[in-house]
Formats: sequence, structure tokens, C-alpha cells
Amino acid sequence: MNIRTPLAAALLAATSLFAQTYTMRSGVSAVSQLTYYEYPVSNGALTFSSEMVPASLPDVGYQIRILSNHNLINGKMSKPIIVPEGFDVDHGTTAQVSFDDMEKLLSRLADINTLANTSGTNLLKTLYNEGFEIVIFKFKDCTRAVTDNSWAIQSVTLKVASWLESPVLPIKFVGPSMGGLVERHALQTFHSRYAGTLPNVSTYISFDSPQRGALVPMSVQAFLLYVYRLDDDSRIKLANLTSPAAQQMLLYYETQTVMPDGDHAYTVNVNGYENAGTPHGQFMQTMDQGVPELYNYSRNSYTAGDISRVAIVNGSGDAVIQGLPQNAEIMTMYADAYSVDQAKVHLYSHGGGRTNVFTGWRAGMGINDYSLSQNLTGDCCFVENSPGGARKSYTDAGKGWLDTHPKDATTGMSYWNAAFGPTPKGSTTPVGGQPLGHSFVPTVSGLGLNPALEGTNVNTTSFWFRNARTVANAANYRDVSIFGKAYLPAKNQPHMYITTENINWFLTELRANPCIAMMPVNLPML
Repeated sequence: MNIRTPLAAALLAATSLFAQTYTMRSGVSAVSQLTYYEYPVSNGALTFSSEMVPASLPDVGYQIRILSNHNLINGKMSKPIIVPEGFDVDHGTTAQVSFDDMEKLLSRLADINTLANTSGTNLLKTLYNEGFEIVIFKFKDCTRAVTDNSWAIQSVTLKVASWLESPVLPIKFVGPSMGGLVERHALQTFHSRYAGTLPNVSTYISFDSPQRGALVPMSVQAFLLYVYRLDDDSRIKLANLTSPAAQQMLLYYETQTVMPDGDHAYTVNVNGYENAGTPHGQFMQTMDQGVPELYNYSRNSYTAGDISRVAIVNGSGDAVIQGLPQNAEIMTMYADAYSVDQAKVHLYSHGGGRTNVFTGWRAGMGINDYSLSQNLTGDCCFVENSPGGARKSYTDAGKGWLDTHPKDATTGMSYWNAAFGPTPKGSTTPVGGQPLGHSFVPTVSGLGLNPALEGTNVNTTSFWFRNARTVANAANYRDVSIFGKAYLPAKNQPHMYITTENINWFLTELRANPCIAMMPVNLPML
């Protein structure tokens, strides 16, 4: 469908930074002395005109913040980088991601050994000092389907293109987490949605994006089912985890609820990670089918050859697993208010044929109010322990428990800890030094592999637990992956952490001239 009418194109061309479109401010909290420009918003978001998006998506809106060390009021862009937000499980709560949070993400610099914040010039400040315009992009609703939000990416890209000093200058994409999926879908559908010459997007960097899916342990999802009755934030988080975007990305999630008399039993049917009958399986098919257009994108634009497609992954390239034992109790939570209102929760890891991954019990006045258990049918529940960019969902669950069960002043009985080793409350590192996390974005998911082309089975451990560095160095890597180049650490790192290691990978790719022809896979050997 061609919705880029001559009128719409003229409106885009007429839009200028010289107009009173932006408010200039300085000295933001995350990085001092940065100057940024914010697009004016109405009711929290700017809504595109009907000429820019289909009538079926009238409320797709966005907010952008542009950080630049030169005065955009008196000049145009020359080195723009578009960075959208990722999925936000806190969307709609007081803790939802803000512009400042995204700046902190780009400003955080973690030591690769300790993962603690370290000194040094961070990615955002480096790019800012080198004259890049960093366009931070927030969706009106990040839980909307990825395939819907890609319209907003396309529209803001067209706006940025209209602000360039010259149309031949390249626009670069950096997509953290879900943002990388939205940018990819935007590139894969640009030509079918818009006619004529497309914006010159020369580089697409997928930063730990779940190209084949992400994982939130069902025990944690069951925990939200248990506590969502207790506070509004938990209810919203549960809704977010079952939203269209979450269902497209998550490898498995709640699909069936059985409520017999008495106890509440929640059942998840796992019939394969990419079952065509699930939203995730359908989304994977859609993304796979669009790969040819991704490969051919820049042939419709100003740059000869393929668009530069780069994966920067936080999961181990050397098959270093997370360290969470399979088929084991990961967490115990307990609360006792004056010995009359008690609650206890157990969370178990997947794998080893375990079907029950959660049990919860609550009583009031000594009478059993309700209990809950989470049972899985099927045996595709082992990815939690695979190599991958780590997320501390168990730690977040423990903190959530203390929020909903504050310590009683008399009994002092409210706690959570890891059953497989003493863990300081609030810490992410139990005994043994392994992060109290799970494989949120498996390494091979971040590599954008297509199991059908690769001849592998996504429902087996051999797919998820491989040495990804060997896979990415294979002669046929570009035939089975959407990327032409991949960077992988030796050990797992937390999801979306910018480290003293991968900051150099970003800078290498963003400083490069527009790609004329794809180079061979180049993996740093650590």
C-alpha cells in the first residue's frame, strides 16, 4: 500500500528545524552539558496525520528527544542515529521508562569483569562529542504489536531524512532489545508501505534484540498471577506480559487457565517455541518472510550494496551458561503478619522434565484462603539456563514480594532469598559469583538465526546451547542469519548493558562510512 502521497512528501520536505518545532534545553540529569530538543507533545504523544499512518492506527504516536552539540535551530542534521526504546514491563506505572532512563542506558558503562559502573567516556557522550545527533525515540505504547509500532519508526525516519543537510547523508539505526525488532520490521516493510526513494538508512545495529524470541520464566509469570490481586502495579505488569508485543516476543506464556473448585491452577501448553498457531510463531514467520526486503533495502536508496547489518549480543559466544540449576527451587518467599496472615511462595527453574514451576499459599486468620500452582505441559522449557543476555527477573520478583508484603514490625517475618545459596537481600550475585539471572535473550536469538534455513530444530537444547561463536564464524552464517557481522562476548553479560568491551564495537560500526559491500563476518576473539 502506498500512503506516501505527493502531498505527504511535500509536507515532509517543508518541515524544518528552523520552525518553532523544538524546545531547546541543556544540562540533563544523566549526562551533563548536553543540549537536547524535544518535539512538542499533546496528551503525552504527537499523533501522526492520517496521511502518515493507516486509518486503522490513528493513535500511533511518538515522542523524540534529539541530543546534539550543535545548534539544530540554525542548521540541519548530518549524522543522525535513531535509538528507540525497548519493551517496558512497567509501561503504564510510575516506574515506566522515561527519556532520562534511556539516556542513562546509553550513558552506563560497566566493567566487563565486575559489571559495576566504571569511569571512562560513555557511548552517549562520545557520540555527542563527535557531532552525532542522537534521536531518542519513545513509543506511545510499547506494548502494542511490533508490526504496528514499526509504522512510527518509519514516520520518524522520514522526518529525520527531511532534516538532513543532504539526502545522501546516512541515517543509522541502533535498536536495543525490542527496539531492534521494531527497526528491523520497519526496514523490511518500508518499500511495500512507501513508494519512491527511501531514506538512506545505511546501518542497522541490533543490540541484544530477541530476533528469535525472549524468555520470562513461567515461575515469574505465575508469581505475578499470584500477587496481581494485591497491588495495581502487579496488575499492570501482568497485562503488559500478556500484551500483543509480549506475545510476539516471548517463547512461551500463559495460554490456558483452568480453575477447578477450590485451588486456582494455571496451565501452560508448550507445543514448540515457534508453533504456527501462536502469536510468537506467526510473528517469526512474518519476520522470516521479510528478510529479502531487509537485504535489498538500500538498493532502493542512495547506497550501493546491502545495508550494513550488525548484531551486538550480550549473551556468551562461547556457550557459558547462566549457572542456574535446572529442576531446582530458585527462590523462597515468606511473609507473616502477626502470625495470623501468612503467605509462602516457591519458584522453580525449568528443565529436567519438571512440570510444576511455582507454588504459592496464603492464609488469613489461620484459614486457608487460596493456593496456586503453575504446571507446564510439554517439555520445551529449558532455555532459561542457556547462554544469553541475562535478566534479573528473580531478583525483581523478590523485591516485588517485599513491596507487597512489607516486613511486619512485630514479627519481622518477610523475606526472599535464593534456595541454592545465601544471597544478600537485593543482591544479584549469590555464592559462586554467577548472576542471579536467566537467559532473557538467548545468544542464538540475538544472532537472528533461521532454524529452517540452518537445518536445526528450535525445540531442542542443541539449538539454544551451542557455541555461538562457532556458528557465527561458519561459512554459511550470512545464509542463515539476517546479519553480516556479529560481536559476542566470551561470558554472559546483563541484557542491554553497555560495557567497556562492547562500547568499542558500537563505535567501530557507527563511525564507519556507509557500507558499500558487506564484509566477511568479523568476530573479536577474546
